[in-house]
Order: sequence, then C-alpha cells, then structure tokens
Amino acid sequence: MSEINVGVYRAYSRPWRRLPSFRGKVRAAKELRRLLGLENHHILEFVTLNRPVSYKATLDLHSWLEFIAYFTGSYEADTVEFLVKCYNNNGYFLDVGANIGLTSVPFSIMTNSTSTRTAASVYSIEAVNSNYERLQQNIEINGLREQIAAINCGVAECEKTVEIQVEGNLRDGEGTGTANILADNTDHPAERISLDVTTIDKLINTGVLADQCCLMKIDLDGYDLKALQGANSLLSLSRPVIFGEFSAHCLKWHGQTHQHVENHMRAFDYEVFYRNKDSWHFSRNCKQDGDLLILPVERLSDFTWCTESAS
Repeated sequence: MSEINVGVYRAYSRPWRRLPSFRGKVRAAKELRRLLGLENHHILEFVTLNRPVSYKATLDLHSWLEFIAYFTGSYEADTVEFLVKCYNNNGYFLDVGANIGLTSVPFSIMTNSTSTRTAASVYSIEAVNSNYERLQQNIEINGLREQIAAINCGVAECEKTVEIQVEGNLRDGEGTGTANILADNTDHPAERISLDVTTIDKLINTGVLADQCCLMKIDLDGYDLKALQGANSLLSLSRPVIFGEFSAHCLKWHGQTHQHVENHMRAFDYEVFYRNKDSWHFSRNCKQDGDLLILPVERLSDFTWCTESAS
C-alpha cells in the first residue's frame, strides 16, 4: 500500500513543485504526505534546483530541509549569496556541517569561474555517514569533484567520542537528515549513534585540510563554538571570516552562550556581529538570537557593506 501511496504522491508533487512559490505551498505538500501516511517514508527525487544558481541534487523527502528544497527549488539561497559576497578568493571556503551539499555545491559553482586555486576551493566536513554519501553524489553529478573536497568526520574542541541524533530518530545508515551532538549526560530519549570526533587543527596538521582558509561557515546545531575551540591554530594563522547560526537555544544544551562565543573570539582578535532581523546587516549591540558574522579585526573595514561602522 505504501508503494502505491508513493506513486500517488509523486504524481501530485512533481507538477505541484513546478508551480510558482506561494504562501502555503510547502505546508500543503506536507499535509498530503501526512494523509498518505508517508511521513517516515524515504522518497528520493533527482531534481534541478534553481536558486541561487542552477544545480542538480538528489533529495530525500523524509528530511525537512530537503523537503523544503524540493518544493521551493532552493535551500537558503540568500545565505549562499551572502557567503559568495564574503569570499575574497584568497584561500578556500570551509563548510563545517555540510549536510548533503546544498551550500557547498552552489557556492562552488558561483565562485569557480573566479577561483585561481589549483587545489580544491571548497572543503566540506560532514559527520553523518548517509549525508556524506549523498554529499559525494551531489558533488559528482555537478562535475565538482576537483573543486570540492568532502571529509567524513565530526569536529569539536578535542578528540573524543560523542553521541549524535539524526533527524527522524534514524539509525546509522537509514537516511539523510540534520543531526546534533547530544549533550553530555543527557537522558534525552533518542536513537543514539556513536561518533568519534577530531579537531579542525588536527585535520590541518595531518594534511586532510589545507591551511589557507579564508571563509568558514559553521552549522552544527549547538556545537559551533566547540568546533572553533578546536581551531586555535587556524584562527591565529589563516584568520578566516566566520559565519554561522550559533543558536542560543542549541548552545545552551552544551552549557554555552553567545557571551562565551564573544569571549573566545576576542582572545584571537575577532569581533562578533549579530544579524539584524529580516536583513543581511549585522551589528555588535543588537544581540538577537540569530546568525553571527565573526570578523578578524584587520578585516573590519572590508565589511562595512554589511556591518555597523567599524571605527
């Protein structure tokens, strides 16, 4: 019966996704999926997404972010466009928590024509095995094998073993989805996947990562600062511009706050800027819970186009 329902869903969803975007479009698609009893079913679709640039992707409609991408034709396209503006082509872009490549792939396509690097211009770190496999596939189908280096590992403040939970409470290998590292000693009920994590500095020291990073995006659902705490050499030597979600709610799971982020980055001569609501402008003092832009002090004057006065 479920396979029949999948056929029904595809018959309706494929023309539905081609309709222009309108309020309620994704919600209606989600409701049809629920009515057909397919919330936990893995429906794979090979599509061309059209924002911020045209690129191909295989999507699993079980994952919420992939579901959104499928029915809207893009995923966080404005974020990719912002990152491209931040990129100065003086090193590589490091995508920490790359998932299936919905940032890495369009970013690489948009910057590849201006890149003068002979090595990879994008390094994509992804810990979840299923996500990593799909990331590799999406790199391959877009012809970006030489431009994007995919790395299958998790990063933190030190080498250790943690437990992660994948969206939909999936077991290892069951499918793609967002994931988060569970807090130490939590009794949160979840399908736990054991994961050995390392540090960004260790990846550089062992040659897995190059040492000339100019831009970093972090999306680790609360482990963002932990990753930076394992990147002291990178922060001191490469001085990358850093953009990330740094959700206060998720940081709290691990006993951290935005003030901890500011304190840590200040020790490396960085300044933290908070994104203003509903815009791509950042300020020091409007401390809303949202994206952070973290700039080395010597680069402040380069970002007056999106920050308050750097004087």
